[in-house]
Amino acid sequence: MKGRNRIQEINTKYNNSKKKRVTIFSGLIFLLLILGSLTAFGADSSIPELAPENPEFEEYQESDISPEPDPFLDGHQIGLVPSPIELSYISDISVPKAASAPAYYDLRALNRLTSVKDQGTAGTCWAFASYSSLESHLKPGEDWDFSENNMKNLLSSAYQEGFDRDPNDGGNRIQAAAYLARWSGPVKESDDPYSTFSGVSPADLPIKKHVQDVIFIPDREGPLDNEAIKWAVQNYGAVYTTMHYNNTFYSPEYYSYYFNGTSEPNHAVAIVGWDDSYDRSNFSKVPPGNGAFIMKNSWGPEWGDKGYFYVSYYDSKAGNGSSVFTAENPENYEYIYQYDPLGWVSSMGYSKPLAWVSNVFTAKSDEVFKAVSFYTTDSNCNYEIYIYTDPVSGPINPAGPVLSKNGTCLTAGYHTIALNKMRGIT
Repeated sequence: MKGRNRIQEINTKYNNSKKKRVTIFSGLIFLLLILGSLTAFGADSSIPELAPENPEFEEYQESDISPEPDPFLDGHQIGLVPSPIELSYISDISVPKAASAPAYYDLRALNRLTSVKDQGTAGTCWAFASYSSLESHLKPGEDWDFSENNMKNLLSSAYQEGFDRDPNDGGNRIQAAAYLARWSGPVKESDDPYSTFSGVSPADLPIKKHVQDVIFIPDREGPLDNEAIKWAVQNYGAVYTTMHYNNTFYSPEYYSYYFNGTSEPNHAVAIVGWDDSYDRSNFSKVPPGNGAFIMKNSWGPEWGDKGYFYVSYYDSKAGNGSSVFTAENPENYEYIYQYDPLGWVSSMGYSKPLAWVSNVFTAKSDEVFKAVSFYTTDSNCNYEIYIYTDPVSGPINPAGPVLSKNGTCLTAGYHTIALNKMRGIT
């Protein structure tokens, strides 16, 4: 996997509106102050240090992956690979307590889900889980079928802005977020139909949505720590999540699954609901208590309960590495300026929880500056944004910023901050 070292990615969005224009001179500067979002490395160090890679990713890189079929997968394929960044440290978010969520909730009954797909023999569960979330978020108002084929191909080594991987060799939510945040997709399934044997996609396909925000949900701290997931399902739709799959823990009679081992996650699915009273006796191995998530899989509608299954709250791996993908009308912005098409691939930090970072861009034409995007590495991050034009003193202009904004991001993830009309802008 290749990528650039980073503190935060900062993108800018523009619109060529004739009604309101801002002249950009030699460059456009963004100074972004992040509070409480950088992990501390070293003692009292004021020099940023590169964060260690995720140990699971290091182990994955060093492993000799066998092409032989795994007998514990029911003849199906998985495809989750670890990210180089480790996010288990993400702190909790303030959401309504479990008492405010119903005991039973199912997006299938609310027309909030698209059809169950089949990933076939390719390691593309992560792409299907990502689009299960995005398509669900847009329903019931909009019914989309996005192309997983395009996502897995454009993120492969066959493309300049891809990773060091074959199209079918696996991925994760961080890679999916990179593809979507840079506006490589989503494209329609009919424009680039899914094929496990395809490694190249058609060029210049129309992008149907702009993904502006991707929410990273904190990992569960215990079997009943489900408030954040329930909040996300109710407010956004299906939630991308990970699990460890081994068919010896699956009950085909009840379409239920309970794993209590230590093996790392190897599969991505989508949480589409829950049942607090789901009988623990329905699992092949009885967990300590009742309750289950309702999951959408990517092994076709013939598998499980028409493609769905139930995973115990007491599962040792399910419900972690969770995310929500959202999208907006693609007409909201015309251009995007960025340096990191591979997204968040590494982190830097130092002993203080406050940091300034800046990006410099030269506008292609006379454009209206509309928004700034960046990643926050933890929940409840405060930010301050300052925009300068015509820099003459390093990245700033002594005359001061032409725009500024501050606020708080409730969740870790990729965020887009729209900029209102402020001083100096007419």
